[in-house]
Amino acid sequence: GIYGARGELVPEFDKAQVIVSVDCDFLGTDGDVVSNTRRFAATRRPEQGKLSRLYVAESGMTLTGSSADHRLPMRPSSAGAFVEVLAGRGDPAEYGWDVKVVAALRQDLQANQGKALVVAGAHLPASVHSAVAALNASLGAPLSWNAEPGMLPASDPQDIAAALAAGPDVALFLGVNPAYDVAGGAEAIAKAKLSVGHGLTANETLGACTLALPSAHNLESWNDASPVLGMTTYCQPMIAPLFGGRQEAESLLVWTKALDANSTNAADFHDLVKKRSGLESKAWQAALRKGYKGAPQFNKAPAPKTLSAGRTKIGDGNMDVVLVAGPFLGDGRWAGNPWMLETPEPVTQLVWDNAAFMGPAAAEKLGVAKEDWVTITHGEQTLDVPVLVKSGFQKDTIVVHLGWGRTAGAGVGNGVGVNAYALAKGGLLLAGATAKSAGKQKHHLVRTQRAHDQMDREIARSGSAKEFAEHPDFAKHRRHHPPLRQIDEEVDYSKGHKWVLGIDLNQCTGCNACMVACQSENNVPVVGKDEVSMGRDMSWIRLDRYEAGDPENPEISQMPMLCQHCDNAPCETVCPVNATVHTPEGLNDQIYNRCVGTRYCANNCPYKVRRFNYFNYTGKDVEPVEELGQNPHVTVRMRGVMEKCTFCVQRINTAKFDRANKGEEVQDGDVVTACQQACPADAIVFGDVNIKGGEVAQAREANLAYHVLEELNVRPN
Repeated sequence: GIYGARGELVPEFDKAQVIVSVDCDFLGTDGDVVSNTRRFAATRRPEQGKLSRLYVAESGMTLTGSSADHRLPMRPSSAGAFVEVLAGRGDPAEYGWDVKVVAALRQDLQANQGKALVVAGAHLPASVHSAVAALNASLGAPLSWNAEPGMLPASDPQDIAAALAAGPDVALFLGVNPAYDVAGGAEAIAKAKLSVGHGLTANETLGACTLALPSAHNLESWNDASPVLGMTTYCQPMIAPLFGGRQEAESLLVWTKALDANSTNAADFHDLVKKRSGLESKAWQAALRKGYKGAPQFNKAPAPKTLSAGRTKIGDGNMDVVLVAGPFLGDGRWAGNPWMLETPEPVTQLVWDNAAFMGPAAAEKLGVAKEDWVTITHGEQTLDVPVLVKSGFQKDTIVVHLGWGRTAGAGVGNGVGVNAYALAKGGLLLAGATAKSAGKQKHHLVRTQRAHDQMDREIARSGSAKEFAEHPDFAKHRRHHPPLRQIDEEVDYSKGHKWVLGIDLNQCTGCNACMVACQSENNVPVVGKDEVSMGRDMSWIRLDRYEAGDPENPEISQMPMLCQHCDNAPCETVCPVNATVHTPEGLNDQIYNRCVGTRYCANNCPYKVRRFNYFNYTGKDVEPVEELGQNPHVTVRMRGVMEKCTFCVQRINTAKFDRANKGEEVQDGDVVTACQQACPADAIVFGDVNIKGGEVAQAREANLAYHVLEELNVRPN
């Protein structure tokens, strides 16, 4: 390929001062997004003197574009021309790009040799990636190279199709689903004399195979992997297989030994993994406890071999269509997980559906509106998709997420959304596709946030680097209000514990990982599309998204919102049964068995973070195995109870008990909330503010620290 050798290119975002994304959502769906997010967030700490500049040229609005300092809407088929412009060739005005921004970008790249990095989206053609490689080489970009990537190179789909068309004697499908994600996949499977499907659920492929074999779940399996050079990670089962499944690797081992008894001396796959580790018993046990052995090793990226100009022909149809693996369903393998179905898509806040995402100009061009159906055609492929109109999408671009439209094996995800793999035969970028109104009845789309205007309240405060340099504490003084008067007697929280949580909005990307972590940790129920449409979603954390400026290219602010545990909590004063109370440690507690469901507290909460449980989601019909999905350390709430964030009080108490058993005091970092633990950007801090020098104590005194709606004097924590 481009680098003349098999390997994985690893962008070192944490070493970059200037980052340019060419239609690459490296914070959302492109590449190792967890590692990318952690590395990128490390450069967004202005109080530590770290503030990178992120330029994004993209077709659809993404998480990466939402975090951009400068964003340029770009038709994806002109990505090659954009890279040419970055390299000093071509006229940006020809494509409608802001000439001043592009000129500044060019200058910024050249002025930051060795600290400038350009990345391109996975859906873009090889010529664009080749041009980006050449540009990075000229800039001395911070890139490392993993010569032994953990994943095997993917085979050419045409080679696989040809092999199946030849009618093989035996075809094995291990943990893959070509009957769903390959056009004509089921028909191709039928040409094999014996087809064996091995999967976790009775999905589309298992239904098309001669034999359907149940797989064990990852948490019921042994495995190893080499995610980076020099490191091996180990996966060990948490429980024995519940339903008699067997992991695919175990089946391969058994079949191999049946064909040739001398092929291996491993008794089973567990034994094979242990032997392959090369570790003796004690070292093996230590590796299992840690989960890995070794340490990451990265080599310098080799010089690119192919130096193409990268210019690609702009599509001559009326639209470009980009097919993207959804941020939560991936290629469709997670479509049976209701957490993923009900987690709002970060940019549009859409739940329980995918859609044809497009901007207002594109919708006007096609004569469609929200919830209309549009027919997309590219070559011989065609697909009808409901429309969702959203700010920030380039005027000639439609974005559709893959992974939806399952028909078997996805449980509650069956029949949800449309299967966009019907268009994927021509690749993930369909330049010059046609789109027109399908003339069908509207399809109801549900979003968790409908208003994106802060109404001049500066809930999510923002400022420029220049403003920060001139006034480091500008965030504290941006919102002016009269002196705050305390009516009640002051409470002294300086003794004992005082629990406080902080979120760094410079680092938060709005990925929703905290929301799912909270849902998992605290047994928060999934309620379904109809209930969400009535505003009855139960998630304890929501990611509010605010937009300002040009609808075609808005400025974005993210704001995670959860119970603020106010010291002057307005919910507490209106509860007629004293179900919501304040503790000496600054927690706003909810006593479930006192609550009678008046919902006065929710009416009186300015942050709107309290959730009322309208239905008994954990009734008598819950199967015993379903109970294994509940956290035993957290109460399972019944119908008629008000609930909300507890600051993971169960984790607080566990840390206190562990220290008390040792005769010690709680230390900084002992308590890690679920949202904090899951945050890939390391944007959340939590702890006892009374621990001097502790992380949360420092964060609360930081120049950029402020409280949302502090003018109400509810004194949030």
